[in-house]
Amino acid sequence: MNTKLNRILMVCAACWCFSTPAAAQQNAQTSQYHFNTMVINPAYPSTDSASSATVQLRNQWMGVEGAPQTGTFTFIRR
Repeated sequence: MNTKLNRILMVCAACWCFSTPAAAQQNAQTSQYHFNTMVINPAYPSTDSASSATVQLRNQWMGVEGAPQTGTFTFIRR
């Protein structure tokens, strides 16, 4: 009985895994480093004594449905 239940659960789990849509992540693509240097060098905020907040949004291909989008937010409190 126990092996039959395990087999049924495994089949149900496999069906669920193959029926859900897949999604993947990729490395962030940033092209405007001079606006958000924290993306490249996390030690950058130590160069000054002011607090700062930065939001950067990037659409790779404008007008193309499903095109990659990247967003970053950084906040340094002094």
